[in-house]
Amino acid sequence: LLRAELEDLAQPSFERRHADMFDGPDEDVSAQFVADSHRATSYGVDGVEFCYVSPNVYATGIVGVDDTGSSAAFAARLVAAVGNSAMVCYVYAAHLLGVEWQHFGRFRKLADGQTRSLRDYLWLWELDPAFDHLRLFTFSEAMLENLYVYVIVGFPVAVVLLALERDRIRWLQGLLVECLPDEKARRAVGWLNAYLLLLAVTFVFILLIGPFHLELPRAHYFCAGMALSCGAGSIMLYLSAPMDLDAIAAGGGEEVAEWTTRLQRWVRP
Repeated sequence: LLRAELEDLAQPSFERRHADMFDGPDEDVSAQFVADSHRATSYGVDGVEFCYVSPNVYATGIVGVDDTGSSAAFAARLVAAVGNSAMVCYVYAAHLLGVEWQHFGRFRKLADGQTRSLRDYLWLWELDPAFDHLRLFTFSEAMLENLYVYVIVGFPVAVVLLALERDRIRWLQGLLVECLPDEKARRAVGWLNAYLLLLAVTFVFILLIGPFHLELPRAHYFCAGMALSCGAGSIMLYLSAPMDLDAIAAGGGEEVAEWTTRLQRWVRP
């Protein structure tokens, strides 16, 4: 079959038996071959290696992806997550260390000169003063004292995590286009685009919690509520995206199959 194909290619275009399209000055470059070139990592033609896979494509453990780039992406994601966690712990701990605990649980004096503890208010279902006590434990209250730390650390963390997630989703979309029929691939790509957009909106509202702090309660709780809603919505979009993992595993090679197995076990059981 290969010999017949090569013999046919050696004929003038008007005498060829196959209807494949050929480009180039001598009409000897197969358009179908070029269109399918992304499906493999490299080709060897007459002793010359041709690689059509970009080394900057991001995916951990996928054939044809530069291991150095994958390691750098993993390291950046890890540093961003650890840095954000350290910022939250610092803001919360600094706030709690400044609390005068000997006065905690006591509200203002009542008319008869007696005081009530937090337990008394909860028992009597007087929630306003009870919530005034519990407000002390909220992160919204804690960040008032360290707004600059929240913004200085939170902004670069959000940018790094969003950029890395965008690269991961673009890689996944390419895999879907390669392994799924056109209609299914377009639908899945659209869902992932919506997920990525909603995730970006989530990060925006999380950052807006800083300038719209607790001293601006309506704006603060609006931003907090939108961040929670958009975050939950982005997770639901990703989990509901119509991705045929079995088809991806079958068409993507051994390492892609291992990735889909982990995805099915940990993320989408």
